[in-house]
Amino acid sequence: MLYAVFTNISEAVSPVLAGFIIAFVINVPIKQISRQLLKLFDKAKIKPKESIITIISLLLTLLLGILLLVAAAAYVVPNIIESFKGVVIELKSKLPVWIEAIQSDPYLGSLIPIESLDSLDEIDVPAILKKIDEMGIVNSIGSLSGTVISSFANVGMALVIAIYAILDKKRLCKASKRLVYAVFKKEIAERLCHIADLVNKTYSRFFTGQLTEACILGCLMLTSLSVFRLPHAGITAFLTAICAFVPYVGAFLACAVGALMVALVAPGRIFIYLIVYLVTQFIENQFIYPRVVGSSVGLPAMFTLIAVIIGSKLFGIIGMIFAIPIMAVIYALLGEFIDRRLKERKIDI
Repeated sequence: MLYAVFTNISEAVSPVLAGFIIAFVINVPIKQISRQLLKLFDKAKIKPKESIITIISLLLTLLLGILLLVAAAAYVVPNIIESFKGVVIELKSKLPVWIEAIQSDPYLGSLIPIESLDSLDEIDVPAILKKIDEMGIVNSIGSLSGTVISSFANVGMALVIAIYAILDKKRLCKASKRLVYAVFKKEIAERLCHIADLVNKTYSRFFTGQLTEACILGCLMLTSLSVFRLPHAGITAFLTAICAFVPYVGAFLACAVGALMVALVAPGRIFIYLIVYLVTQFIENQFIYPRVVGSSVGLPAMFTLIAVIIGSKLFGIIGMIFAIPIMAVIYALLGEFIDRRLKERKIDI
């Protein structure tokens, strides 16, 4: 009973929480765009309202996100389709040779009997449909469709809530601060506000560092794959840059997709591709990523790696993405605590 109540409450609240998380994430590029707009307006000697700048920044951020998605779809999907077309043509040309080789081999021929259907009448369609119905595949598809529709509805609600939160963020921040000071003692309230401000600044720096690192990794991958004249260097580098927002692991997912595309076009070069990709990824992970992202949030390279490992073990991919800024906040608060305690004890190290 209690579990059912808790589940219903969590399902009802999840779009609201997701909306605030989305608002927190997209607020980073919105602030950057707002700063640039303020500079442009200052040069033009125009003083628009803060709400107008926020609305323009929000629209530009959403437009930029849509353009990136469209560009990714327009660039990635056609290349994958072309790769599959190439492999289909390759299979059509080589399949008769493979079938002949299998049939001529006495051992393989007995293991893999290849029989051709003389007529489509040999297929018992009613029996197949009955088997599908017994397996419950139709019901499963219907249930999956309902889940997908519900998920899209929740995402839509979360986006609407995020937009409202962004447009009214000043009032929300003020109301939250008033609530904290009303509930807690002044010292605790000040500490909580300090932590919230530290989280906000740390995440903003992390997002900037992550974006820089993604661009560096994409350029490195494009250069390495192009030097060795490997197929689909551009699309692989693009996927690597996109997947790089998942620390350490994201690029390996892009590596798997790239390996599949290389295998479809040039199977003989797959080994060279893997060596080039993994060596480039190793160099970037060990020498560039910890310094670019870790330094952007004030976190040493070793703690960056530890944060990703712990985050992935506890919360999977989501944990990996947010582990570094969380670790950076903990590291900063721990440093403040140590400095304060040493100062109280009048110890200078």
